[in-house]
Amino acid sequence: MQKLLVLIAATFLFVACQKQSKETAVYNQPEAKPVADINTYIRQTLQQQGQFDWNAAPGDIVWSAVVQSDNILSVGYKPAGEANVDGRLQDIDISNSAWKNAKAQVLQIIFEEERKTNPSLVKETLEVWPETVLPVMDVTVKNYSTIEKLRASGLVRYAE
Repeated sequence: MQKLLVLIAATFLFVACQKQSKETAVYNQPEAKPVADINTYIRQTLQQQGQFDWNAAPGDIVWSAVVQSDNILSVGYKPAGEANVDGRLQDIDISNSAWKNAKAQVLQIIFEEERKTNPSLVKETLEVWPETVLPVMDVTVKNYSTIEKLRASGLVRYAE
């Protein structure tokens, strides 16, 4: 009887540990750099190039800035194949179906990556401050892989 109780307890502990490890999995998150290091990188880039563009910054710098700013990431989106978006922002109607679809696809990318470490995440809670005019969204991001996926997507103009 005692062996049976030990076996049941061990099985329960094994199952509980497996469930917990799935819910708290972390996927190769680089260590966030301190604000001073981010600022140094920005200053050096400005001195060398005369300008700073988050799109040209390494992923670990972008990630560190996101971590240091409450995990809020600004994502500029566009339909696939759209060009010169910045030059015609005032003419874009984000309620147009192509723009709505692009936004939905980008949100899906974010949702899929973020659910890897937060299975209870609800897609509707991703966007922090809904935008009604410009093709941009501010979202909460807690996975470095989300930034990598966004930066690789042809639907994303920037992720900063």
